[in-house]
Amino acid sequence: MDLLDYIPDTNDLIVELKLKDTVLLNEDKTPMTITFYGPYSEEAKKVKHSMIDERIAKSQKESKTTFSSKEVEELNIISLARNIKEWNITFNKKQPKLTEAVAIEIFTKAFWIKDLYENAAENTLGFMKG
Repeated sequence: MDLLDYIPDTNDLIVELKLKDTVLLNEDKTPMTITFYGPYSEEAKKVKHSMIDERIAKSQKESKTTFSSKEVEELNIISLARNIKEWNITFNKKQPKLTEAVAIEIFTKAFWIKDLYENAAENTLGFMKG
């Protein structure tokens, strides 16, 4: 037994977009995918630290330390958008350039993508389940 066997990997997380086990395809018949930084990668940590630092600065400026549920939801979507490394998707009959604004728009409208991501991220810890 080796403790190293019980450390989650930090590889990128590729999420295939699907509904009811049907993979969504682009016009060129390739599967729609979104590649996220691995949840335990240095890149993901940088995103998290940056967002926390932004929130701390904002709360100091506004003397506000509480969050509304709407703000929490928005921050979760922003975090997801900032953790995208690349994508191969079709949206509004186009293959959009990856930007934070477009990602936020897509995650707001196609809210079920967040669930696909969370399931895939949870599977990276599958070895810890009994």
